[in-house]
Amino acid sequence: MKHHWHPDVFHARNCHNNHGNQDEVDSLMMLCEEGIRSNLEESIKQDIQISVIVDRTRLPESLLKVITEAEEKTRANSRLHLILAIGHGGKKDVLQACKKIGTLFPFPDLLIRTSGEFRLSNLLLYKSAYAELYFTKTLSLDFKEEDFITALKEYQERKRRYGR
Repeated sequence: MKHHWHPDVFHARNCHNNHGNQDEVDSLMMLCEEGIRSNLEESIKQDIQISVIVDRTRLPESLLKVITEAEEKTRANSRLHLILAIGHGGKKDVLQACKKIGTLFPFPDLLIRTSGEFRLSNLLLYKSAYAELYFTKTLSLDFKEEDFITALKEYQERKRRYGR
């Protein structure tokens, strides 16, 4: 029996700091572009879907093209969903990210927190309000299918109340 993993979200440094050095911002945008472009074929081979949360009105045209290409070419991939959050620093970015995340995946039934931590670390706070929480000491990179099955079995034993 194969299981599908939920999205992984990676947040890149605030690239849109208006008080920062424009050369630094340009360099970071170029790194984002090169990173997405150089990993696209491997993402396709590994069945990884790529989504990017960013204010697209503030992007260089070349980066916008690479992001669009990556999202289009990986849209049907389903083994892993990689969400890149680039340049979130202000209220507008946060609101846009929330709107985009809200359309990417539904409210989770089960939220698995790895690494032995007993906190959500600001991850999907609203979306996970009625999710069942599962905590494990296993590090995320060491989390295997057997660990996932253990979490699912524990989840199946729970009685969902959805806040009641």
